[in-house]
Amino acid sequence: MVADENLDPDVQNMFDEDVDDDSMTMDLSDVSDDVQREPLPAGIHECVVENHEFGSSSSGNPMITWTLRVIEPEYENRFLFYHTVVNKESGKRRLKKLLVRVCPDVELTSFNPKTFCDEGRALGLPCRAKVRVSTYQGNPTNDVTDILPPSDEENFLDG
Repeated sequence: MVADENLDPDVQNMFDEDVDDDSMTMDLSDVSDDVQREPLPAGIHECVVENHEFGSSSSGNPMITWTLRVIEPEYENRFLFYHTVVNKESGKRRLKKLLVRVCPDVELTSFNPKTFCDEGRALGLPCRAKVRVSTYQGNPTNDVTDILPPSDEENFLDG
């Protein structure tokens, strides 16, 4: 297995470069079932677009799922998710706002969400995620409520 800089170090250390993946066995009996992480605090977090994928929502609506990687030192390499449904007016408004703020060079008059995602047009672009803390199945979780343009570099470096 190749080292993955985004993989939790405890997990990465479990792998030996010389182990055959097909014959590997592990004792998971002492591993905690609790995978819940503390959510990020509510507020605005500096991010980059790690991934965007065109697919369908659980109800079958076409949508883009955005994966944002937090780049602030305190929360570095934590991930946030944002969804834009593309067949409803509210989703189209969210998508347009995101594109104008993060990918201003994208042609809005002939936008094809599948092609946009397949080409990776927004990968690595900076942005800011407006986050709130909510509860899902009794556990605190993060919700991204808006995607904002990146802060200017001077303000980001200052604080």
